[in-house]
Amino acid sequence: MRSRRLRTRGGFGLADVDAGEGTSMRAHASERQKARRLLAGAVGLAVAWLAPNVPANAQAGAAPPTRQARLAALAGLQEGLVPLFVLGDVNEDGKVDAQDLELLKALAAAGGAPPAAATCPAAGDFDMSTKVDGRDADQLATILKAGRVAQAALAWQPRVPCSFAWFRVATRPDAVPGEAVPVRFLRPRMTAATCKVTVRDGAAAVEASKDGLGYVVNVAEGAKPGSTVTLLLNLAQDGEYLYSLPVTPVPPR
Repeated sequence: MRSRRLRTRGGFGLADVDAGEGTSMRAHASERQKARRLLAGAVGLAVAWLAPNVPANAQAGAAPPTRQARLAALAGLQEGLVPLFVLGDVNEDGKVDAQDLELLKALAAAGGAPPAAATCPAAGDFDMSTKVDGRDADQLATILKAGRVAQAALAWQPRVPCSFAWFRVATRPDAVPGEAVPVRFLRPRMTAATCKVTVRDGAAAVEASKDGLGYVVNVAEGAKPGSTVTLLLNLAQDGEYLYSLPVTPVPPR
């Protein structure tokens, strides 16, 4: 059976810059600044949504970090960094599979309280529309028809709940040319010695952080706004994931 790579969408959902569509670089930069000002409140929502208990469908062989540990991890994040979830992993069991599809269909039909097993509804918002509906379920069904998801996407959606039962990494939702973007590991056993981050596509280079608790993505000065830097994250026992950083214009001084 063929494996399928689940490609990620832009983290915060900002519109791409396309000169052919006449998008204003200055207006887009202003939008980016506004979005970043909203991040503090959005991370605050993530804190409110943190699951207090171990979910019944937790990954086998390990216990997720406590709520206190996750709060501490969030509190220690550099400004502008956000925690990521696995796109499609609605029940946060570490896999994107038929169980997630069934939960996604239930979420789309619920119209109210989500099923208890759906601990991360945000992971089902494939089109980043801020609501989970039949279109998202159709997209996941199409993905699963192609085979096992070998490299799931990491994503960030601040307007839809997620318990973040399993913290993995935090980074920025976008980047500008010439910027150094931190990728921070959120679990104690994850370090630059046990995990690896590489550039899958895009104008950037990666190096381990000085403290060994993550990596730094150095976006090239010549990176074109509207392009994307796609990262491959090998998180050892947690598997491989993809994350894409949309490149946006440098904000005016």
